[in-house]
Amino acid sequence: MPICKIKNCNKKYYGRGYCQGHYNNLYFYPSHKKHIRQYQNEYRRKHYPPTKHLCFIPKCNNLVLVKYKYCCLHRKRMAGKIKDLDLSKNLKNLVGRFTKGKLNVNWKGGIAEYPNHYLMKKNRLIILMQNPKCEICGKPAIQIHHKDFSKSNHQLSNLMAVCIKCNCNLRNPKKPNTSKYRRLFRGTLPELSKKYKLSPSQIWRRIQRKIPLNLPKYQIYRWRYQTELDNYLIRNKNGKEICL
Repeated sequence: MPICKIKNCNKKYYGRGYCQGHYNNLYFYPSHKKHIRQYQNEYRRKHYPPTKHLCFIPKCNNLVLVKYKYCCLHRKRMAGKIKDLDLSKNLKNLVGRFTKGKLNVNWKGGIAEYPNHYLMKKNRLIILMQNPKCEICGKPAIQIHHKDFSKSNHQLSNLMAVCIKCNCNLRNPKKPNTSKYRRLFRGTLPELSKKYKLSPSQIWRRIQRKIPLNLPKYQIYRWRYQTELDNYLIRNKNGKEICL
């Protein structure tokens, strides 16, 4: 007869290698006994292997997923994106070295897109303090727009406060930032919900299931029944219906 795993416990086997008392303490009731915790940890290590481990580089304490050998920073170093960096050093003390300046991955030679970038930043703060709302739609303004579309003229008279959507529309007037519902159904979700007196989630479900938006609720079941019949019926040339 099988016996419990725990030492000096010769009781009858109940489940997962334990007697009924130890099984309940281990899986149902919280216990402070050391031997129970020991077997609980062993079971978890055996059946639930760890998902992370330390980087294989010595003196590197960064955690990595099991499918990788090295941490993200050492992988970039090996790929050649980060240069002049000692692999044996602890990278947590060197975070400032490769996140700033030439050691940054996104370094573009120190050339800004807008000349005289400091003046543009200063004037942007002034305009956003004067006009906290977008000058086109009235929503909270986050960006600025150059009226003459030049990247060098940063005068206050040439700048206007806009939101992200209006700024995209001004940059690309031929392709405005419109929603897919407006392109397909001539209206956004809030507009369609007001028009058909349905919630946005109900409209999304009807579009997904290809149910007409103007169909009343009490006719949905009849519409589904008719569509199912149409799928199973084939009309003959003489007009007779033949069931599959």
